[in-house]
Amino acid sequence: MITIRPATPDDAETIAHLHRQAVQELAKDYYSLEERESWSPPVDQGRIDKVLNEMKEAIMIVADNDGIIAGFGSIIPSKNELHACYVSPSFTRQGVGSKIMDALETIAKEHGLKTLKLNGSMNAEAFYRSKGFLVEQYRKYTTNCGGRIDSVNMIKNLS
Repeated sequence: MITIRPATPDDAETIAHLHRQAVQELAKDYYSLEERESWSPPVDQGRIDKVLNEMKEAIMIVADNDGIIAGFGSIIPSKNELHACYVSPSFTRQGVGSKIMDALETIAKEHGLKTLKLNGSMNAEAFYRSKGFLVEQYRKYTTNCGGRIDSVNMIKNLS
């Protein structure tokens, strides 16, 4: 059974690996290998440290399936930003992403946010649309490794 809980520092390495796995497997029909490698390079201590640093700025949650992290998500309330929502390829099409999004929207509302914005990947656009997000613009996103990939800016009214 999937439960949502706050992410802890002990989850950082698993989150980094899940992010890479999700990008490499779920985005392959939308992005080249080079683009996916730039977006989510192999996991090393630097990637794990990046997740730990994100936990300091963002509110991060995980979808826990009896001790296995099935997905994770985060928001940055100070920026009205949905920062991440990723599901393990082993758990797609099982409602995990929806549970993560529902929890993040609840947290956003608890923080007084009226809207949430995001910069999403092209493979996730349909999912975010199904959750009520509207397209603001399509653009190129610069990855942490300096690559440029197609992306979509979206927004949702939470009121």
